Amino acid sequence: NQINATGLTGGIDAIFYSHYHADHVSGIDDIRAFYFLRGQKAIDIYACASTAQALTTRFDYIFRQSAPKYPPTAIMNVFEFGKTVTINQNLPIQLIKQTHGLIDCAGFRMGDFAYTPDVSHLDEVALNSLKGIKQWLVAANPIEDSNPEQAGLRQIREWVDIIKPQMTYLTHLNARGDYDALCRVLPQHIRPAYDGLEIMLDK
Repeated sequence: NQINATGLTGGIDAIFYSHYHADHVSGIDDIRAFYFLRGQKAIDIYACASTAQALTTRFDYIFRQSAPKYPPTAIMNVFEFGKTVTINQNLPIQLIKQTHGLIDCAGFRMGDFAYTPDVSHLDEVALNSLKGIKQWLVAANPIEDSNPEQAGLRQIREWVDIIKPQMTYLTHLNARGDYDALCRVLPQHIRPAYDGLEIMLDK
């Protein structure tokens, strides 16, 4: 429904997976619908080695002919952290290595915008990779303290002081993250994301 609301139905060129946790990959079966909307053209998937292995093992039928009427609907592409992948010859996506609890997780920079999904730690290399962005979408634990899997508000503010984006949006907020309450304690340049938020990328 979220994709349909954008008007991009059938217009998916590639999918990037940050890591293999269930809340990030369990919607993979929906790829089949877009495979047919694209004229039965397989969709390129990009993931780091550990995530690629998990996906091709748990959802092997997505990537191989599982039955006569069920062709492969996606192609796995393994990326390396620190590299850049260019989509459609005009959209370079820089792949940032970050920590999410006990695993590595990918962050993504596209020009002056960056999205860092579940993250508990950003090292100096990652922070330097994010400097110069104007807009940052970052997953957060919606209280001051971090937990082993997710950075809290205090940590997010420290990172913002280093990276210096013009605007930071917090996502992946749980039931403890009341929008109005967060707005009261956060500075104007850090705000919780919300349903329907659209972030425009400079070309």
